[in-house]
Amino acid sequence: MRCLFLFPLSHVSQSSSLEEVHRLDGVQQVPPAPRLVEMRRDPVLGFGFVAGSEKPVVVRSVTPGGPSEGKLIPGDEIIMINDEAVSSAPRERVIDLVRNCKESIMLTVVQPYPSPKSAFISAAKKAKLKSNPVKVRFAEEVIINGQVPDNSLLFMQKVLKVYLENGQTKSFRFDCSTSIKDVIMTLQEKLSIKCIEHFSLMLEQRTEGSGSKLLLLHEQEMLTRVTQRPGSDKMKCFFRISFVPKDPVDLLRRDAVAFEYLYVQSCNDVVLERFGSELKYDAALRLAALQMYVLTMTTRQLQKVSLKYIQKEWGLALFIPPAVMTSMKERTSRKH
Repeated sequence: MRCLFLFPLSHVSQSSSLEEVHRLDGVQQVPPAPRLVEMRRDPVLGFGFVAGSEKPVVVRSVTPGGPSEGKLIPGDEIIMINDEAVSSAPRERVIDLVRNCKESIMLTVVQPYPSPKSAFISAAKKAKLKSNPVKVRFAEEVIINGQVPDNSLLFMQKVLKVYLENGQTKSFRFDCSTSIKDVIMTLQEKLSIKCIEHFSLMLEQRTEGSGSKLLLLHEQEMLTRVTQRPGSDKMKCFFRISFVPKDPVDLLRRDAVAFEYLYVQSCNDVVLERFGSELKYDAALRLAALQMYVLTMTTRQLQKVSLKYIQKEWGLALFIPPAVMTSMKERTSRKH
């Protein structure tokens, strides 16, 4: 994907506060209201959500069918647990409070201010998709509901875990009659995708010393057969655009959701070095700068943002491919 614009990070600053009435794209934004959420712990799923970051801790994903479904939304900031304020508490304190709730928990959460409108998807469409406002995969994540490790194909027995390119996961219960196509059609409905013919499910297989490879799954294949493959516990299942359109602009006209998914997937592929030797370092650095700018805008940082700040808060590995990190000096990186 080409990057048409580059914004210097040293000039990015935010000075607004949560108490103010914001204006985004000329429209007044009223401060989001806190919500009180009460949940009972499920013996298998726990409270059914994954949280990450800190000060405040943020809900990263919600487990389908779990106690949090319909109550929490990805991006919710946890500001109070039971009667204790935690918006400025260390992550370890939040973990302890959640773990100490053996039967039920009372959370006070708030959605952050809406991010600037996407050039590709309307605000209404974004609300319908309930997409994560920060489209990166965070390196440090707190798993507080007892999930199986991330390298497992299954969330639990007969429940497939599917990874989306925006960092979210979706879980699907299946039986002997469930096919790959059934999962794809369900995802089409959940994500409001029109041009589903470009999408498929793929298995990522990682091997020591040789990176990873992606295996395309035929839509008529049964999930039970897929999960019984040798080494399936070392695999992940991804929902990807596997059949890339000849003209991305035409895809934008036909399906803005699919177009943005392709853009996010392409950014991830650059960082994961799936383009191999075809990757141009200069293009990779410019794309990284653009992604850093988008992240700082969507998280609405209240201070002047620099490369040093980005490195401290999120790490450069989220934006820059390893080969670029090791082969180019920091001075060269700062220049871009």
